[in-house]
Amino acid sequence: MGRLLADRTVRWFIAGQLCAVLGDTMLWLVAGMVLCGASMPWIAVGLTTVGLRHTAPELVGRVYSGFNLMMVLPQMPAMACGAALIAVLDFRVILVVMSAVVTAAACCLFTRKEQRWTAKAPADERMAGEPRHEPDRV
Repeated sequence: MGRLLADRTVRWFIAGQLCAVLGDTMLWLVAGMVLCGASMPWIAVGLTTVGLRHTAPELVGRVYSGFNLMMVLPQMPAMACGAALIAVLDFRVILVVMSAVVTAAACCLFTRKEQRWTAKAPADERMAGEPRHEPDRV
């Protein structure tokens, strides 16, 4: 289910980028930005889930705090740069550059072998010699 939703989310984002860049009216721009915006919460949830699932239980709080800082902190200078660029350049130029950078980054990540996940051994085999962490019962 998660894999299916992730594929659909990526398609929404790509469709939004294409609509925003290739559309010739404001309607296409708005439709593209709505699709991109609708995919962003799912992307953030997926990134958070991956980060927390691969973290030792005793480090989850620290990892989440660091992850949250790295996700939120760049937004402030990005908004300031975006406001400055909008004052100088046409929004269509900015959208084309933004789409090209995102597409290049996605292509780079999707083609690297290091980014592909392989199936792991069942949990019982992996954790044979490790202590088990059970949730607290309240």
